[in-house]
Amino acid sequence: MTKDYVAILTEAFNAAAAAPRERGIGCGRIYVSVTSEHAKGIAKAAKVLGKIYQKHSYYGTSNALYVGYDNCDGRALAQGTAVVKVLKAHDISCYRDECGD
Repeated sequence: MTKDYVAILTEAFNAAAAAPRERGIGCGRIYVSVTSEHAKGIAKAAKVLGKIYQKHSYYGTSNALYVGYDNCDGRALAQGTAVVKVLKAHDISCYRDECGD
């Protein structure tokens, strides 16, 4: 059975939009890195949805889905957490990666 990555990413970013803020820890880019097993599907879905996906980010993160920039307000951190929660619920191994400036 193949996964509908577009539907999964749509669900993830909808959850991210509704996520309550976390405690800010600094300024920087927030990514969600996925395992190579799901990278191709997530990359294609991100392109369909107009999201940024990088095979190798500027900071060295692999298979990185860009969530947003956190300005010490915790918004992008919470969004990254929400995206990870939804992806893991669909058995997609991933983690949130904070890349400080």
